[in-house]
Amino acid sequence: MSQELSKGNQNPFYNLFIWAVLTNNFELSKLFLKHSNESSIAACLFASAVLTKCASEAVNQGQAKIQQSAEAYKQLSIDLLQQCYSSDPEKTHDILCMVRPEWGNTSCMFVAARSENKLFIADQACQDLITKVWEGKYPREDSKFTLATCSNSQRPDACNGTIDDSCL
Repeated sequence: MSQELSKGNQNPFYNLFIWAVLTNNFELSKLFLKHSNESSIAACLFASAVLTKCASEAVNQGQAKIQQSAEAYKQLSIDLLQQCYSSDPEKTHDILCMVRPEWGNTSCMFVAARSENKLFIADQACQDLITKVWEGKYPREDSKFTLATCSNSQRPDACNGTIDDSCL
């Protein structure tokens, strides 16, 4: 069994969060997330990406409800990012690049860029981070990874990031 799966299995609220997202139970998933001790921003980005994909493949009246939940998670991820950034911009920048083992060894930046979460990417916290990386003012080992996630963007500041619960 992989290390990621065994970690997830040790946290029932994490597993219940994923279950609630997959069954499109927004209120219940927020409750499980609150108790899971996982990164709220990463979880919201994950949920938004999964639900957006599900909505694009759904047929019938369920599609609108799935899309509504996906949009709610997108907005929640932005709200949490802004809350963290307003309290500590430097820490937020570090968190934006943090690789999260519980979410497949990816960062929130990667998840948002991969899922084309443009609202998250456009947030000031993400824009400021990309500007710092682009100008060489963000000396982290993985800053090249940060820019690599923006490879589909036309502008170097059109990328995005990750956040940590310790800001919340």
